[in-house]
Amino acid sequence: MSAGAVEIEIRRNDNCTHDGTDFPTWPIKMEIGRGNATSHQVIETVSKILTHAWQAGHDAVAACDYEDELPDHGGYPRYRA
Repeated sequence: MSAGAVEIEIRRNDNCTHDGTDFPTWPIKMEIGRGNATSHQVIETVSKILTHAWQAGHDAVAACDYEDELPDHGGYPRYRA
């Protein structure tokens, strides 16, 4: 799917585990492709995805080069023990 110029691919995680202790093993992975989008558009789109997921009660973390520009630093502080 796409959100403006940002391309979004959502798929099941083949490496999913049921303990859920580490986000790379969570059941869903989402890949965000820049396409023709600006950096600002990508950051805005990922920020909206994260905040909507959190508001809906879902765990979500962004693993990217711009985590420090995202809400709650991409979500890492939410899940550190």
